[in-house]
Amino acid sequence: MYLNLVMNYVPNNLNKINKNYIQKKEQFPIFLIKLYSFQIARALNYIHSKNICHRDIKPKNILIDPSTNKVFLCDFGSAKILNKDEKNAQYICSRFYRIPELIMAITC
Repeated sequence: MYLNLVMNYVPNNLNKINKNYIQKKEQFPIFLIKLYSFQIARALNYIHSKNICHRDIKPKNILIDPSTNKVFLCDFGSAKILNKDEKNAQYICSRFYRIPELIMAITC
């Protein structure tokens, strides 16, 4: 038995869009930075309100519909429902997007 998840097709992600601006030697428009940041913050606020921690936020996991500039958070493969009585693994994240506390092995 297989479980299939069908979602909307979203052609771009933040990584591709950023690389496109770099190749063109253009600055990323401040309006888009604000728009995407706001939507990412709202998405994280929503999942955190449900006690879900994504644990793998990176540009490739932020999908962007170029026709509407709507942002979608994807790849919940490392996500976890947080429980006060349960310990959490610290190194569940992509290496180059780790928070400084994990890199420096500082206890939070």
